[in-house]
Amino acid sequence: LDSPEGLLLAMFNTLGRYVEQRLQTGPAMEPGTTMPIPQVYVTTTGIDLQQLIQKFLLMGVAYSQGADDYLDDDV
Repeated sequence: LDSPEGLLLAMFNTLGRYVEQRLQTGPAMEPGTTMPIPQVYVTTTGIDLQQLIQKFLLMGVAYSQGADDYLDDDV
């Protein structure tokens, strides 16, 4: 990953793979159990992709706007 956009695309690709897998084979199981993971956006390692993408976008936009306002020279 060489850019913020690349990271975001990787997260969306991972989410897409989990959705496709769930449609084909049903819900993934929690490691070491027979309990299904009910949310499609939670990976088998426990990563909540919905929260990760949401927080990344929220803070990315806030940082970009804040840095632009602070560093602008058109005061």
